[in-house]
Amino acid sequence: MFALVERRSLARHGTQIPRIGGPLPQRGGSRVGNTAIRRRLRLVSVLSSAVLLAAGLNACRYSGSGSNASGSSAGDPIEFVLISGTGPGTVGADQYLIPGANAAVSAINATGGVKGRQLKMTFCDTKGNVNAAGTCASSAVANNAVVASIGNYNYLGGTQIYPVFEKAGLAAIGVHGVGDPEYSSPVIYPTDVGAIGNGTGAVAALASEGLDRAAFISFNPSSYRTFLDAINKYTIPSLNKVGKGFKLDPTIIFPGTATDLSTYAAQTVAANPPAVILSLGPTQAITFLQALRKQGYSGPVILSAGVTPASQIKQVLGPAAGRIQAIGYYSHTSPGWRQFEADMAKYQPDAPVSETDVDAYLGVKLFADVVKGINGELTREAVVEGLKKVSGYDTGALTPRLSYTKESSIAGLPREFNPTIVNLDYEDGTYRDKVPTTFLNVFTGETVPAQ
Repeated sequence: MFALVERRSLARHGTQIPRIGGPLPQRGGSRVGNTAIRRRLRLVSVLSSAVLLAAGLNACRYSGSGSNASGSSAGDPIEFVLISGTGPGTVGADQYLIPGANAAVSAINATGGVKGRQLKMTFCDTKGNVNAAGTCASSAVANNAVVASIGNYNYLGGTQIYPVFEKAGLAAIGVHGVGDPEYSSPVIYPTDVGAIGNGTGAVAALASEGLDRAAFISFNPSSYRTFLDAINKYTIPSLNKVGKGFKLDPTIIFPGTATDLSTYAAQTVAANPPAVILSLGPTQAITFLQALRKQGYSGPVILSAGVTPASQIKQVLGPAAGRIQAIGYYSHTSPGWRQFEADMAKYQPDAPVSETDVDAYLGVKLFADVVKGINGELTREAVVEGLKKVSGYDTGALTPRLSYTKESSIAGLPREFNPTIVNLDYEDGTYRDKVPTTFLNVFTGETVPAQ
């Protein structure tokens, strides 16, 4: 798998979910805070576009041979597709995948590629449009040179993508789960727990520190709303079985169209919870955090490291951020994370770095190692068969070792192969493991070793 020199297979959640149903939230009725956030998100879009141009990629530009058989000929580049979105219709998570994948491709190609062949990424831009995701999927499977898909992130787009991939036998590697398709489709081979880990992971982390109560903040309509259901279905019952009772009080679900979050922050502060879990998108999380601190709440606030990059917290809140914990999907103190940062600095120096990058980065590394083990013709079927044999895969301690030899026994989540998170502390614009390379099972609260 990964030799230490080649251990760049590494470390998003990163989950940044595009906003739904209305304008971005405003802090206390003021547009100042969110204007700054919008500028930074536009910067991400600009940087992502620059990354694409630098790599010479063309969105949805395919060159299939027209035959019905998939396959990659010896000597030709080994091609995979990444389906995601850029532009104003999306938020960071979609766009962060691109530099992560490019960094991995560049690192592998710089050392001779895979079996002497270069890797090639074809990118298809959905612009955040669900229907366009289906078009991208159809175009991808029509290109017979494409033997895998890596790092897709499409809010609600899974219903359009994965049925197409299933018919074509195209594996989707390093996919961050957002909806049901990502947790159930037989073509999915994830490296992280997915978005469901936001809320469940926060509860598991707080319970491990001895807390038995926290406020839970989310908005509706949103897939984040289902995270509350997951907490009540999986995590709290598991904690109760081992004598660690936990309750969410208060639980505040506000409309997705809300523009002033100060009222909801005031309700939270009035309840005086020992901790606050923010199951929100990036702009809303920072806006709500600002409102909590302005209204005098000094307790810990827990958010998703993938949804809200540490650099954005520092830029917007500075020292007023206060005590923040984050739910991470990868260990930030692992050898794998250090190699990931080194490759990003070398090959994508102008791109923002987030856990979302890691989904695609690690997905590319895993794909390359699977291809190395294929004897004979490189086809989609051969890639799928290779993935099914992956057992005890070393990610450089970014995650516990990965295995895809059998499906998960977690009810309703057959493709949940890595149900863990990392409890992170925020400090001055960075996240670090609270306990180095230590993982928590989000459904049971149990500690899982890295190796």
